[in-house]
Amino acid sequence: MAQPPPAAADAPTVVDRDVWLACAAPLSRLPAVGAEVYYFPHGHAEQCPDDLPAPLPTPHLFPCAVTGIALGADDKTNEVFAEISLKPGPHRGLPPAAPDAAGNDLISYFAKQLTQSDANNGGGFSVPRYCADHIFPKLDFDDDPPVQNLVMRDPTGHHWQFRHIYRGTPRRHLLTTGWSKFVNAKLLVAGDTAVFMRRPDGELLIGLRRAPRYPAGFGATADQHQPRNARARVPVADVVEAARLAAEGSPFTVTYFPRQGAAEFVVPRREVEAALGSRWDPGTQVRMQVMEAEDARRTEWANGTVNKLHPNIWRALQIDWDDSSPFSQTRSRYVNTWQVQFVSFPPLLKRMKISDAMAPLCSGDASSLAAPLIGPESQAMAILLGPSPIPAGMQGARHSGPIDVPPSSSTLGMLTTQVFFPLPMPIGDLHMPPSVTPSGGSSEIFDPEVGSPPNNSVNMPPPELPAQVKSIQLFGATITATNGASEEVNGDLNDVVDGNIGKDL
Repeated sequence: MAQPPPAAADAPTVVDRDVWLACAAPLSRLPAVGAEVYYFPHGHAEQCPDDLPAPLPTPHLFPCAVTGIALGADDKTNEVFAEISLKPGPHRGLPPAAPDAAGNDLISYFAKQLTQSDANNGGGFSVPRYCADHIFPKLDFDDDPPVQNLVMRDPTGHHWQFRHIYRGTPRRHLLTTGWSKFVNAKLLVAGDTAVFMRRPDGELLIGLRRAPRYPAGFGATADQHQPRNARARVPVADVVEAARLAAEGSPFTVTYFPRQGAAEFVVPRREVEAALGSRWDPGTQVRMQVMEAEDARRTEWANGTVNKLHPNIWRALQIDWDDSSPFSQTRSRYVNTWQVQFVSFPPLLKRMKISDAMAPLCSGDASSLAAPLIGPESQAMAILLGPSPIPAGMQGARHSGPIDVPPSSSTLGMLTTQVFFPLPMPIGDLHMPPSVTPSGGSSEIFDPEVGSPPNNSVNMPPPELPAQVKSIQLFGATITATNGASEEVNGDLNDVVDGNIGKDL
């Protein structure tokens, strides 16, 4: 089997924040040093390929402060990861305000999930048109055929050479020579994702996202236990040691792989306390933001109903997803309270593209703060959280005002990522600097808590029309009509005079 070429001596293995965010699963985030967070050992355990040998210590959440972050890439799989250093200790005062969004404007990238043809070790890679036009260097279309050689560096520092050609009937962009070698070396399969990146100086990079491998029937059982991803990379011993140190109050470091389906287990304090201070009754309508399975550049809302509230804090909500939800049959029914939002209005249209810092469209239903989450761990939570510092207007997992939607396009999605946990909510795996403006139609979005746009006929009752009475004689009977309703009146033909008869007939 082909092996990756050795890294050049002048190209050390360095994964900067921009590359990390581009290669991470959509909607991934990074905390900032000094941020107040909660560490969840059960979420950390979901990064392991095997079950833990023994139950984790209680409580199942630990208040911490972030003391350091190191970003890297796995030598075997090329997946990016973050080593987050945490110092346990109680939080003091109110949660700090979320910092301003920090844009990721230093790198442009495009991600494509590999098809069976792309992952065939004897074939080529079909390059989407937008990637060819905006990420790769321009081809000279005067050549026959247009062709060029591309050199890309992976996150571990290895360089790969591909032949980019425009050919076929109909003509399309392809990576041919060099792609099969890359597939073999990286052990790529259909469902994995290739991420093509370009720096402002023109340097090209290529990263990977590995599709998770869950047992058959995942999401169809009533078991609250999250199935293990066979491709997970965190050893069980690391989770056990981190939980032990957290319980002792000693500093520790965790490794986080931002994978699809793996919930983050180092969560901002503000989000956790707001969610745990909310009321989650069975029957409550909720929604969660996800990426489309067919198009990883788009985001949509999965709508569902709370079925049950479990006593454990981690994945406490059992959700019955609507049949129309994108993962109604494949997604886990158990989620964290801070991952969903209350729905106090009809579900929004799902298929839309959003750019810039992504945020929910509404702040939820303030009446939900009537009672906190109750369970066997409530005493420990009360000690950790103390009196609720959450203002009455705050509730749900994430809060922000309305957001803008750029012109829609079938080939373009924009992503701007953030530091410190206000959701980057990239709506799409494609990110371009602000200087690149998409083209296409137009769309409008509104805040459901404020109301509908003036042209929304759903919320606009029809105006009352003035009463108009008309009558007509037919076969010896008088028929009187008032605004579309008719009534028959018996009478003599010679006794009825109606000036409108001629007009109506």
